[in-house]
Amino acid sequence: MRVIAVTFCVTLAASLAARQGPTPMAAFQVCLQVWLATSLLADGLAVAGQVIIPSHFQAILASAFAKKDYDKASATASRVLQLGLVLGLMLAVILGVGLQYGARLFTKDVDVLHLISIGIPFVAATQPINALAFVFDGVNFGASDFAYSTLVSSDSPMLKRTAVLDAEDSPMQLC
Repeated sequence: MRVIAVTFCVTLAASLAARQGPTPMAAFQVCLQVWLATSLLADGLAVAGQVIIPSHFQAILASAFAKKDYDKASATASRVLQLGLVLGLMLAVILGVGLQYGARLFTKDVDVLHLISIGIPFVAATQPINALAFVFDGVNFGASDFAYSTLVSSDSPMLKRTAVLDAEDSPMQLC
């Protein structure tokens, strides 16, 4: 359902921009691509927070839940969310300042650059919310699907293969 909602919103926004003409559509695409790129950074933090302990390659949240160590799971979730907020604030500042000048990397068209400059505050302002949303989603995945996460991130390649094969047979496959 979430994928349908996101796809609908992006498609609707692209449709509205396209109806305005090629210049607004070009500015929309630049802003969208920058926003999507920063979303992947936030998603990367979420995955790192739920999956890797460098010395053990175990799922942090998954192993804490499996061991019923809810204090560790709560501390991990809090720390990852804090890092997500810091990442979002840093991206907001970097994009707010850097995209004023960096937009020229995408186009030389003065009209498109003007429309991008109007979109920059929105792209920058949504970064903390965006980062928190992606990180929160990752934390929830790590907390809810801890058996699968633990198996996939364990040291044993055989367990990884078994977990992947079990996931393929599962009615709720990963996208």
